[in-house]
Amino acid sequence: MTQRICTARGPSHAMAKGKTLAEEQARQEGPQDKWEKGTVWGPERGLGVGLPPREKVDVPVETPDDMDPASGQRSEYLYDLYCLPQPIVLVTTADLAGNVNVAPKNWCMTAGSHGFAFVCSTDHDTYMNIQSTGEFVVNIPGAELVDKLHMLARKKTPSWENELTRAGLSTLPSRKVKPPRVKECRMHLECKAQLLYEVDNARELKTDEHGTDVLIFGKILALSGDAEVVRAPTYEERVRLMRMMVLTPIWGYQVVDAPRPVPNGWDIEY
Repeated sequence: MTQRICTARGPSHAMAKGKTLAEEQARQEGPQDKWEKGTVWGPERGLGVGLPPREKVDVPVETPDDMDPASGQRSEYLYDLYCLPQPIVLVTTADLAGNVNVAPKNWCMTAGSHGFAFVCSTDHDTYMNIQSTGEFVVNIPGAELVDKLHMLARKKTPSWENELTRAGLSTLPSRKVKPPRVKECRMHLECKAQLLYEVDNARELKTDEHGTDVLIFGKILALSGDAEVVRAPTYEERVRLMRMMVLTPIWGYQVVDAPRPVPNGWDIEY
Protein backbone atom coordinates (compact mmCIF):
# COMPACT_ATOMS: atom_id res chain seq x y z
CA MET A 1 0.00 0.00 0.00
CA THR A 2 1.33 3.43 -0.89
CA GLN A 3 1.95 5.54 2.16
CA ARG A 4 1.08 9.21 1.85
CA ILE A 5 3.23 11.73 3.64
CA CYS A 6 1.87 15.22 4.27
CA THR A 7 4.31 18.10 4.77
CA ALA A 8 3.60 21.35 6.52
CA ARG A 9 2.72 24.30 4.32
CA GLY A 10 5.10 27.20 4.05
CA PRO A 11 4.50 30.77 5.24
CA SER A 12 2.85 31.74 1.94
CA HIS A 13 -0.02 29.35 2.68
CA ALA A 14 -0.47 30.40 6.30
CA MET A 15 -3.78 32.01 7.13
CA ALA A 16 -3.42 35.54 8.40
CA LYS A 17 -4.59 35.78 11.99
CA GLY A 18 -5.74 38.97 13.59
CA LYS A 19 -6.82 39.62 17.13
CA THR A 20 -8.93 37.04 18.90
CA LEU A 21 -12.60 37.71 19.46
CA ALA A 22 -11.88 38.33 23.13
CA GLU A 23 -9.26 40.95 22.27
CA GLU A 24 -11.63 42.70 19.89
CA GLN A 25 -14.41 42.92 22.44
CA ALA A 26 -14.68 45.91 24.74
CA ARG A 27 -13.95 45.08 28.35
CA GLN A 28 -16.45 45.89 31.00
CA GLU A 29 -15.81 46.85 34.61
CA GLY A 30 -13.11 45.08 36.60
CA PRO A 31 -9.46 44.17 35.95
CA GLN A 32 -9.69 41.73 33.04
CA ASP A 33 -12.47 39.76 34.64
CA LYS A 34 -15.52 40.45 32.46
CA TRP A 35 -16.18 40.29 28.74
CA GLU A 36 -19.16 40.84 26.54
CA LYS A 37 -19.86 37.10 26.74
CA GLY A 38 -19.27 35.05 29.87
CA THR A 39 -17.06 35.83 32.84
CA VAL A 40 -13.36 35.07 33.28
CA TRP A 41 -12.38 34.43 36.89
CA GLY A 42 -8.82 35.13 37.94
CA PRO A 43 -6.80 35.21 41.20
CA GLU A 44 -8.11 38.69 41.93
CA ARG A 45 -11.61 37.15 42.22
CA GLY A 46 -10.62 34.28 44.46
CA LEU A 47 -9.69 31.55 41.94
CA GLY A 48 -7.10 29.27 43.50
CA VAL A 49 -7.09 31.09 46.83
CA GLY A 50 -6.64 28.71 49.76
CA LEU A 51 -5.50 25.76 47.63
CA PRO A 52 -2.21 24.13 48.63
CA PRO A 53 0.63 24.38 46.08
CA ARG A 54 1.12 21.27 43.94
CA GLU A 55 4.50 19.59 43.96
CA LYS A 56 5.73 18.52 40.52
CA VAL A 57 7.76 15.32 40.09
CA ASP A 58 9.73 14.33 36.98
CA VAL A 59 8.95 10.86 35.61
CA PRO A 60 11.56 8.89 33.62
CA VAL A 61 10.30 8.32 30.09
CA GLU A 62 12.44 5.21 29.79
CA THR A 63 10.65 2.13 31.17
CA PRO A 64 12.21 0.92 34.45
CA ASP A 65 14.40 -2.15 33.93
CA ASP A 66 12.90 -4.01 36.91
CA MET A 67 9.47 -4.32 35.26
CA ASP A 68 8.66 -7.86 34.12
CA PRO A 69 8.49 -7.92 30.29
CA ALA A 70 5.94 -10.73 30.31
CA SER A 71 3.48 -8.93 32.59
CA GLY A 72 2.49 -6.19 30.16
CA GLN A 73 3.62 -3.53 32.64
CA ARG A 74 6.37 -2.27 30.38
CA SER A 75 3.98 -1.29 27.59
CA GLU A 76 1.47 0.21 30.05
CA TYR A 77 4.01 2.13 32.14
CA LEU A 78 3.50 5.65 30.78
CA TYR A 79 -0.25 5.74 30.22
CA ASP A 80 -0.77 4.14 33.63
CA LEU A 81 0.82 7.33 35.00
CA TYR A 82 -0.83 10.03 32.90
CA CYS A 83 -4.24 8.29 33.06
CA LEU A 84 -5.66 9.76 29.84
CA PRO A 85 -9.08 8.16 29.16
CA GLN A 86 -9.28 6.45 25.77
CA PRO A 87 -12.44 5.98 23.70
CA ILE A 88 -13.37 2.36 23.04
CA VAL A 89 -14.43 1.47 19.48
CA LEU A 90 -14.94 -1.78 17.57
CA VAL A 91 -13.02 -1.90 14.30
CA THR A 92 -14.25 -4.30 11.62
CA THR A 93 -12.05 -5.42 8.73
CA ALA A 94 -12.13 -8.18 6.13
CA ASP A 95 -9.37 -10.19 4.46
CA LEU A 96 -9.07 -10.74 0.72
CA ALA A 97 -11.32 -13.81 0.98
CA GLY A 98 -14.05 -11.81 2.73
CA ASN A 99 -13.55 -13.25 6.22
CA VAL A 100 -14.62 -10.65 8.79
CA ASN A 101 -12.63 -9.65 11.86
CA VAL A 102 -13.74 -7.35 14.67
CA ALA A 103 -11.54 -6.03 17.47
CA PRO A 104 -11.87 -3.44 20.25
CA LYS A 105 -9.41 -0.55 19.95
CA ASN A 106 -8.75 2.20 22.46
CA TRP A 107 -5.70 4.07 21.16
CA CYS A 108 -7.88 6.12 18.82
CA MET A 109 -9.06 9.62 17.95
CA THR A 110 -10.77 11.76 15.36
CA ALA A 111 -8.17 13.27 13.04
CA GLY A 112 -9.37 16.41 11.29
CA SER A 113 -12.86 16.98 9.93
CA HIS A 114 -13.06 13.79 7.82
CA GLY A 115 -10.40 11.53 9.32
CA PHE A 116 -10.02 8.88 12.01
CA ALA A 117 -6.83 7.36 13.43
CA PHE A 118 -6.01 4.49 15.74
CA VAL A 119 -3.08 2.32 16.79
CA CYS A 120 -2.84 -1.46 16.88
CA SER A 121 -0.19 -4.18 16.77
CA THR A 122 1.18 -5.39 13.46
CA ASP A 123 0.49 -8.90 14.80
CA HIS A 124 -3.26 -8.27 14.81
CA ASP A 125 -5.65 -9.33 12.07
CA THR A 126 -6.92 -5.75 12.01
CA TYR A 127 -3.61 -4.45 10.71
CA MET A 128 -2.98 -7.33 8.33
CA ASN A 129 -6.44 -6.95 6.77
CA ILE A 130 -6.11 -3.17 6.39
CA GLN A 131 -2.67 -3.60 4.86
CA SER A 132 -4.22 -5.94 2.29
CA THR A 133 -7.50 -4.17 1.52
CA GLY A 134 -7.08 -0.61 2.76
CA GLU A 135 -10.57 -0.56 4.31
CA PHE A 136 -12.04 -0.57 7.82
CA VAL A 137 -15.15 0.46 9.75
CA VAL A 138 -15.06 2.19 13.14
CA ASN A 139 -18.14 1.15 15.13
CA ILE A 140 -18.91 3.19 18.26
CA PRO A 141 -20.52 1.01 20.96
CA GLY A 142 -22.64 2.04 23.89
CA ALA A 143 -21.66 1.05 27.43
CA GLU A 144 -24.19 -1.81 27.32
CA LEU A 145 -21.66 -3.75 25.21
CA VAL A 146 -18.86 -3.61 27.79
CA ASP A 147 -19.37 -7.28 28.69
CA LYS A 148 -18.65 -8.19 25.06
CA LEU A 149 -15.10 -6.83 25.06
CA HIS A 150 -13.44 -9.92 26.51
CA MET A 151 -15.23 -12.19 24.05
CA LEU A 152 -14.10 -9.98 21.18
CA ALA A 153 -10.45 -9.71 22.21
CA ARG A 154 -9.53 -12.43 24.67
CA LYS A 155 -5.95 -13.65 24.53
CA LYS A 156 -4.78 -16.61 22.46
CA THR A 157 -7.82 -16.62 20.18
CA PRO A 158 -7.15 -18.30 16.80
CA SER A 159 -7.39 -15.90 13.84
CA TRP A 160 -9.96 -18.07 12.07
CA GLU A 161 -12.51 -17.86 14.92
CA ASN A 162 -15.44 -15.47 14.33
CA GLU A 163 -15.43 -13.03 17.26
CA LEU A 164 -18.85 -11.63 16.37
CA THR A 165 -20.51 -15.04 16.61
CA ARG A 166 -18.77 -15.76 19.90
CA ALA A 167 -19.95 -12.42 21.33
CA GLY A 168 -23.50 -12.76 20.03
CA LEU A 169 -23.26 -9.70 17.79
CA SER A 170 -24.47 -9.24 14.23
CA THR A 171 -23.49 -7.28 11.12
CA LEU A 172 -24.97 -4.90 8.57
CA PRO A 173 -23.53 -4.35 5.06
CA SER A 174 -21.57 -1.14 4.73
CA ARG A 175 -22.33 1.46 2.06
CA LYS A 176 -18.84 2.32 0.77
CA VAL A 177 -16.45 -0.41 1.96
CA LYS A 178 -16.45 -4.21 2.15
CA PRO A 179 -16.03 -4.70 5.94
CA PRO A 180 -19.48 -4.72 7.58
CA ARG A 181 -20.90 -2.55 10.34
CA VAL A 182 -21.64 -3.98 13.80
CA LYS A 183 -25.42 -3.71 14.11
CA GLU A 184 -25.48 -3.35 17.90
CA CYS A 185 -23.18 -0.30 17.85
CA ARG A 186 -24.53 3.25 17.84
CA MET A 187 -22.50 4.94 15.07
CA HIS A 188 -20.40 3.70 12.15
CA LEU A 189 -17.51 5.37 10.29
CA GLU A 190 -16.58 3.66 7.01
CA CYS A 191 -12.95 4.48 6.24
CA LYS A 192 -10.27 4.15 3.56
CA ALA A 193 -6.73 3.87 4.93
CA GLN A 194 -4.37 6.62 3.76
CA LEU A 195 -1.37 6.31 6.07
CA LEU A 196 0.35 3.50 7.99
CA TYR A 197 3.15 4.51 10.37
CA GLU A 198 5.02 1.84 12.34
CA VAL A 199 6.60 2.20 15.81
CA ASP A 200 9.19 -0.32 17.00
CA ASN A 201 8.08 -1.18 20.55
CA ALA A 202 10.76 -3.83 21.01
CA ARG A 203 13.40 -1.12 20.69
CA GLU A 204 11.49 1.48 22.74
CA LEU A 205 10.70 -0.93 25.60
CA LYS A 206 13.99 -2.86 25.40
CA THR A 207 12.22 -6.22 25.26
CA ASP A 208 11.29 -8.71 22.56
CA GLU A 209 7.99 -9.42 24.35
CA HIS A 210 6.40 -6.53 22.44
CA GLY A 211 6.69 -6.16 18.69
CA THR A 212 5.61 -3.30 16.49
CA ASP A 213 2.61 -0.99 16.69
CA VAL A 214 1.20 0.86 13.70
CA LEU A 215 -0.69 4.14 13.50
CA ILE A 216 -3.48 3.83 10.94
CA PHE A 217 -5.08 6.97 9.52
CA GLY A 218 -8.17 6.70 7.36
CA LYS A 219 -10.48 9.07 5.50
CA ILE A 220 -14.17 8.76 6.44
CA LEU A 221 -16.14 7.83 3.31
CA ALA A 222 -19.55 7.23 4.90
CA LEU A 223 -21.22 7.83 8.25
CA SER A 224 -24.35 6.16 9.64
CA GLY A 225 -25.96 5.52 12.99
CA ASP A 226 -29.07 4.77 15.01
CA ALA A 227 -31.94 6.99 13.89
CA GLU A 228 -32.63 8.30 17.39
CA VAL A 229 -29.00 9.37 17.74
CA VAL A 230 -28.73 11.00 14.31
CA ARG A 231 -32.04 12.83 14.72
CA ALA A 232 -31.36 14.02 18.27
CA PRO A 233 -31.85 17.81 18.39
CA THR A 234 -28.59 18.61 20.21
CA TYR A 235 -25.08 17.27 20.65
CA GLU A 236 -25.70 16.84 24.38
CA GLU A 237 -28.74 14.65 23.68
CA ARG A 238 -26.75 12.51 21.22
CA VAL A 239 -24.07 11.91 23.84
CA ARG A 240 -26.70 10.86 26.38
CA LEU A 241 -28.30 8.47 23.90
CA MET A 242 -25.01 6.90 22.77
CA ARG A 243 -23.65 6.33 26.30
CA MET A 244 -20.12 5.85 24.97
CA MET A 245 -17.45 4.29 27.16
CA VAL A 246 -13.84 5.27 27.68
CA LEU A 247 -11.05 3.07 29.00
CA THR A 248 -9.55 4.44 32.22
CA PRO A 249 -6.09 2.88 32.57
CA ILE A 250 -5.51 0.26 33.50
CA TRP A 251 -8.54 -1.92 32.62
CA GLY A 252 -11.33 0.20 34.03
CA TYR A 253 -14.00 2.09 32.14
CA GLN A 254 -16.40 4.99 32.54
CA VAL A 255 -19.58 5.97 30.75
CA VAL A 256 -19.75 9.30 28.92
CA ASP A 257 -23.36 10.47 29.07
CA ALA A 258 -23.43 13.83 30.84
CA PRO A 259 -21.55 16.50 28.84
CA ARG A 260 -21.04 19.88 30.47
CA PRO A 261 -20.22 23.13 28.68
CA VAL A 262 -16.68 24.49 28.77
CA PRO A 263 -16.59 28.00 30.32
CA ASN A 264 -16.27 30.58 27.53
CA GLY A 265 -16.15 27.75 24.99
CA TRP A 266 -17.37 30.18 22.32
CA ASP A 267 -13.90 31.79 22.31
CA ILE A 268 -11.58 28.75 22.31
CA GLU A 269 -9.22 27.74 19.52
CA TYR A 270 -8.32 24.06 19.40
